Amino acid sequence: MSNINAMLKLIDGITFLPDKDDFSKEKIQSTFKKKIHPRQVISFLEEIPISIYKVKFRYTTFRGNRREKEMYFLIKTYSPEEDMQKYLDKYINDFNKKFPNRQLSNVQILDSCCKGLVTL
Repeated sequence: MSNINAMLKLIDGITFLPDKDDFSKEKIQSTFKKKIHPRQVISFLEEIPISIYKVKFRYTTFRGNRREKEMYFLIKTYSPEEDMQKYLDKYINDFNKKFPNRQLSNVQILDSCCKGLVTL
């Protein structure tokens, strides 16, 4: 069942063309909700590029303590020169919304590097 949920999340990120009524999001989701063998699902997909980035950053905690942390990001791209600032900002914003009493501030990227490129 987790394979089907993963496919539904992937479908949420797909932009459908308005003139292709046969491929509506609802029709595709109803197809994937049926029991489908994983080999059938994989055969529909083309290669999915994923880059793995390691980002080291410094931040200040809610109580004023300074911390350093390393995070790994998986990004759907083949570009090894991707700007990690926007992905780190999104992570920090999501973290601060989820944990308002543990907010992170004064975030600075110390180092970021592409660790590898993967194709699914």
